[in-house]
Amino acid sequence: MEPGLALVPPSVGLAFSYVALAFGIFFFAFACKYYVAILLALLGGKGGGNGANSEGGRTNRNRNHRLAERVLNHFGGRSSDLSNEDPPPEGQYEGAEEPFISIHLPFYNERNVARRILEACINLDYSNYEILVVDDSRDETVRILREMSRRRGGPTLKFVHRKDRRGFKGGALSEALKHMDPRTEYVVVFDADFIPPPDILRQFLWYFNRQNGQNGGNNKHRLASRVLNHFNNNRGGGGGDLERRVEEWYEARRVAAVQGYQLHVLNKSENWLTRGVRAEYSGSYMVERTAEEFFGAMKMIAGSVFMVRADVLRRLGWTTSITEDWDLTIRLYLAGYKVVYTPLIQAPAEIPKTVRRLVRQRMRWAEGHTFAVKKYFWRVLRSPMLTLREKLEFLYFAPYYLQSFFFLIGSLCWLVAEALGQHPSFWTATLGWGLVLSNLFALPLMGLTGLFLEYSALQDFRGILSFIALSYIITPFQAYAALKGLLEKEEGTWIRTLKTGTITDRILRVRLRKIFGWVSPRRKRSSEERREGRRGRSSTLALILLLIMSAALASMSLMALSTPTQPQPTGEEVLNLEYLDVPVNISGVLTHRVLTLRPSSELGGGIHNDVWEPSNEGWRRVWVFYLDVPLEQDYVLTGEMDYVLYLHASRAGEVSLKFVLYDVGEDGASHKIKEDKFRGVKIGAEPGGLLNLTGGRVREYTLSPGHRIRVEVYVKGHRGVAYFLEYGSTSRPSCIRLHHLPVRRTYLSLEYSPTPVTVCNTMTNRYMTHPDFTDLGEAAHVDSLTVEDRRWHRAWSFYLYGPLEEAYTLNGRLVYRLYLHADRECWAALAIGLYDVDEVGRSERVGFSLFVRRLEGHSTERPLILVTQILRSHTFKSGHTLKIAIWIKSLRVGDMGSGAVGDEGRGPHHPISWKMEPVTYYLEYDSKERDSRVGFPGIVLPERLLPLLPLAPLIPALVWKMSVLKGGRRDE
Repeated sequence: MEPGLALVPPSVGLAFSYVALAFGIFFFAFACKYYVAILLALLGGKGGGNGANSEGGRTNRNRNHRLAERVLNHFGGRSSDLSNEDPPPEGQYEGAEEPFISIHLPFYNERNVARRILEACINLDYSNYEILVVDDSRDETVRILREMSRRRGGPTLKFVHRKDRRGFKGGALSEALKHMDPRTEYVVVFDADFIPPPDILRQFLWYFNRQNGQNGGNNKHRLASRVLNHFNNNRGGGGGDLERRVEEWYEARRVAAVQGYQLHVLNKSENWLTRGVRAEYSGSYMVERTAEEFFGAMKMIAGSVFMVRADVLRRLGWTTSITEDWDLTIRLYLAGYKVVYTPLIQAPAEIPKTVRRLVRQRMRWAEGHTFAVKKYFWRVLRSPMLTLREKLEFLYFAPYYLQSFFFLIGSLCWLVAEALGQHPSFWTATLGWGLVLSNLFALPLMGLTGLFLEYSALQDFRGILSFIALSYIITPFQAYAALKGLLEKEEGTWIRTLKTGTITDRILRVRLRKIFGWVSPRRKRSSEERREGRRGRSSTLALILLLIMSAALASMSLMALSTPTQPQPTGEEVLNLEYLDVPVNISGVLTHRVLTLRPSSELGGGIHNDVWEPSNEGWRRVWVFYLDVPLEQDYVLTGEMDYVLYLHASRAGEVSLKFVLYDVGEDGASHKIKEDKFRGVKIGAEPGGLLNLTGGRVREYTLSPGHRIRVEVYVKGHRGVAYFLEYGSTSRPSCIRLHHLPVRRTYLSLEYSPTPVTVCNTMTNRYMTHPDFTDLGEAAHVDSLTVEDRRWHRAWSFYLYGPLEEAYTLNGRLVYRLYLHADRECWAALAIGLYDVDEVGRSERVGFSLFVRRLEGHSTERPLILVTQILRSHTFKSGHTLKIAIWIKSLRVGDMGSGAVGDEGRGPHHPISWKMEPVTYYLEYDSKERDSRVGFPGIVLPERLLPLLPLAPLIPALVWKMSVLKGGRRDE
């Protein structure tokens, strides 16, 4: 078989790998934010306040947790924002009089839910409010509104019917502003599928009064408070324009909106999709948004279940964006206002029950969100009205839906890189899996934490699996919509989400765990409450500990997968500086100065003395040294580098030295590894002066076989002073000491047997042997192949002697160390394939590499070093064996210059048109002096740990069940 593959250049595969890795790190940053939010939700408070329960709507009140208080104080004293009091019992508003509230309900063909939300709003436990419906409907909703308008008593009902849907929901809400009562101080917005609980208005008002400093509440703008108090207490002195400006500044920083928890639970048990969305919303509202409030970051108005100050809303108004809530959020922050989020204010709602409806909803969100980010991006970043934390949160919000597009691109690049088997040198399967798993667990674990905080983890656990499936289903649609929003000049249209009115779970509120107490203000508890807290504390702390243990298990497993065992340095490699009388060609450069690995005792007796006298005071590259032979194995440089030089000058004084270390590839391309600079080095004027300089540490850097080292020495001396470097003798052994780590690589020697052996049902004379079973002869065996044309010729094949006793996973580079030459100096193309051979002799190609090299015209003591690109991971099963097959193709004969011409897949630099002549190739092996062999990367990490990771989220539920059983036995 001829290797007629059109191989892809390595740079293409590397480009795909780096793109995939960049997106993987991008998603990992988001995952880290989610993990921090999870820890804050779990550790944010103990013995804190519960949300109102589903029966009485009572809000439990407890003190803040010390950790939360410290973190909040560190980030700007936010622990005082919620005051030192609790919301009043049973949601009673404590103000002197009730401010007027206008409830805005935008309708569009809501016949299934219109009556339900109107009844709920009419029966609110509040007296001073109105209900204003802006209706764009074309169905029975109009009849329902007419019936409701004939009701007597209760709050004022206003119905405004629009002839068209101009501006969609934002247009409807703008119309509502024109018709609301002039007395309105606060506006509340609900979508039609919500059912607000009776005390929700009083809960909203409590947060406004406490946050904005009424009733003795605290305010974090202490400087403004002092200035205002000064002018209020000294009216005679006059305040003038300064007082007015401070009041305006102070007013702008008051809270403008309070966002509650959109509790999507009414039909959560309807099907698998509603369960998944329920888990998603739980994680978002109970964990992610709560963490935003914790850190004082930017909070988003979510379109429903929020109260906003009427004066601010009149000033800013609504836009016609298809995500009018996000647009209003940005404009509020640009105007200097703030938004508060609390999970203690809850209103249940319906969940879209079909994939089609959910996808349309999310596409609208993705398009509108990204369009608004594009519209306001630079204004937000440049605005002085936002804090640094708020701007950082905006940067997190900015690509929120573009993540879907990035995910598709990153996944595609990953698959292409895997198919090509071309990766960066540091790329491993465990690194890839570590990024994948850490990102994969983030959202499900956040959803599970949210359900846990709501006491519904066991009941709604199946929703986590649905959530994972939904994430991948809607990804391509969100990606398209987000990209559309980024590129389009005008937003698209609003596609309504149909509401069915289905209720499968009659839940008005969810009860929150006490560990969530930091969102509720502190007060002193009674002795009875303290006893109740102590009784529940053990189970709460146990559940916290279990979740931490599960996260720790996943983290430790990932670290075990992604962090190879670090062996200790085995010693140092000494590179002696030498001078050759006859220059050698190294990577296309003729040089006399080389670095050698032979011991200093073998150096000659004559001292070579290099002299340099600077012509100016700047840095000059004076000496360059190359490693004389290519590396035959991997070297992982680490630790410090020592420079031992016999350097003196014509006049004693100080000199500055700089050493730059390079990795030189087979094609001559170099990569800078490190640089060490020494200033003010004192040197003498007598020969034999010794300098011992220790450079900085090298972060592990791998030098591949076939590569060389280049060291450049720069000097910054004084004009008129000559500098002498002595080296190349046993009396002046100037050298450089490198520290390296051992690399686990198994070298299989090529051997020949006159008597054929059977390997996996195949007869062969040529085989590869493990170092433990190698039996090399004194004289080398020589195989020859004569090529008379330009076709590929299969030369030799070698099998691993004996089947594998255990499965072996190949992941990395192969190193071929071959004593190969021809009967004349020539260029040749070498193709080497790696195969997996099963028990009956069937072969499966695993890897394939192409090289173009110049071959010597005689037997040589230096082997030909061929290093493949990183091959895609492949597991050879127990009982199988490995095979390598070598093909050769003659290139045109001629003097094409010296040095290596190219890397894998690269041809000669200069085309030659001379006539083809027969060439005989010789492969020498099976001897101690001609030990041709193949280096396979060793197995570094146990991949068995991977199946344990998906079990981590199950641990809390299992141990929670054990704790319940244990508690039951204790009660008995």
